[in-house]
Amino acid sequence: MRVKHAESRLLSASDFESILNLESESSAVDYLRSKGWRIDESSVEINDILKKKETDLWHFIEELVGDLTFFSSILLAKDFANLKVILRAVLSDVDVGSLLDPLALTASSVLYDSVKTQDFLNLPGFISTVAKQAFDVLLQTGDACLCDAIIDNGMFKAMRQFTVKDGLAVFQQYIELLAVFSNINICVRSIKLNKNNRSFLTSALIPCKTFDIQSLMSFTIAGLENLIKYLDGANYSTFPPFVYVEGRSDLVEWFDSSVLDFIKTERQKCFTLSPIFVFILANYLEFKNLRLVFSYFRTGANKEKLLERFRHLIY
Repeated sequence: MRVKHAESRLLSASDFESILNLESESSAVDYLRSKGWRIDESSVEINDILKKKETDLWHFIEELVGDLTFFSSILLAKDFANLKVILRAVLSDVDVGSLLDPLALTASSVLYDSVKTQDFLNLPGFISTVAKQAFDVLLQTGDACLCDAIIDNGMFKAMRQFTVKDGLAVFQQYIELLAVFSNINICVRSIKLNKNNRSFLTSALIPCKTFDIQSLMSFTIAGLENLIKYLDGANYSTFPPFVYVEGRSDLVEWFDSSVLDFIKTERQKCFTLSPIFVFILANYLEFKNLRLVFSYFRTGANKEKLLERFRHLIY
């Protein structure tokens, strides 16, 4: 019941349309306050507002379930994001404390000290080996793209280990969606960066059920036109078919649309943790949509395209 009540407070399509019709970021912040968002009078930066909102979300989830271990497969992604930031910080000797996510399972101070001293055995098992591999690659080659690929691959391996433990099919299906999204992104970017070679793709591509990785690799090596033909013919199972037109924006829209379909299906289920899980996903989709709106105020992005995106919201 508490989740259903909390769902009712998520921003609706009409809310987003109203915000888009406002004249400034400060007016948008005032609108959020009117919808019950607890925002300090001094707060005007959307990233700070959403950071606090995300922290409040996880406090609420912890109140519901008592122990966040079950949701480790979501939170541990923050550990790997912190690892990327810390590796660059240590090797370039810069302070990036403000960029680290405090919601990670591993305290950022512990992760930083381990990388700084190269004592990776102090880290949790799900990240220690990956941290060492990524550090060595970045130190020896300076290849940040390969370093990120190793970290992302390690993240998916860790996420799958946690989902096997919890046994909830909805987690496993969502991680498959993430892997499909990541693999398409890796392939397209590797072609644009002229890194579509077997060595890089072997390290970067993430095992998943949707794609035959060897075929995906071969078509990527053959170039963008061949990759698109392969993607057009792929079986996306329960996910909407992916259509490539312009580039990354197509991919992000496809992923967000798939998440929305996922939420619509799973939120109807009761007596499991599925409704709580999709409520978390709905919040993160709301955060992303708000960032797009605030970006619109700053850059004057395509308003009609944003309105079309928001018309499909279910809350």
